[in-house]
Amino acid sequence: MILGEIKNTKSDLISLIRIHLERIAPTIQYAIGQDNNHGSSEAAALFVGGSWLTSLTRDENATYWEQMGRRWLENRALVLIEKDGGGNQYSVAYHRTVLDTYAFTLIWCRHMNLQPFTEPVLRRLAKGAKWLFQMTDCATGDAPNLGANDGGCVFNLSDGYYRDFRSTVQIAMILFANVAAYPESGIFYLLLVVYNIEKLKYDFESSV
Repeated sequence: MILGEIKNTKSDLISLIRIHLERIAPTIQYAIGQDNNHGSSEAAALFVGGSWLTSLTRDENATYWEQMGRRWLENRALVLIEKDGGGNQYSVAYHRTVLDTYAFTLIWCRHMNLQPFTEPVLRRLAKGAKWLFQMTDCATGDAPNLGANDGGCVFNLSDGYYRDFRSTVQIAMILFANVAAYPESGIFYLLLVVYNIEKLKYDFESSV
């Protein structure tokens, strides 16, 4: 999306995507069985890759991969994010990974004019975003180092500190809850610029 090559893709990249999906699909149940972000990440790969191939080729497996990915993405959202918005992995860092994964897939849906997630899934994702907002220091972007932390940061597109969670909070709140979490501009607005997402008026307090 960033490079503008979605509709004009080289054959080598198409082959690479297909090879990855051919490997992921047969073992998706192993990832799902772990009840962690591996399941959501692999489901996202199937959904994004499958829908991409569907738009570019006549690969008979592409639609199957796309549908499998969407089904597991929606299933995992309701498992990996608890009803109160917290993550089932009891890790702030892994919770960010989950939100980033779903943010990217929703951006992809918009870019490709695909059906978005169902309302129950979007409501759960909004709760997950609000939970991370409550855990994040609005001045520094840091959050308590609860649970496992492998340093994962999907949207690390700047030279900012990886423990600054505000970029994830901002984009997740705008995509899932339709409200901005922070009033300022700056590094945590970078993702909105990169992915051409409309900035929303800051009105977070009235939305919770």
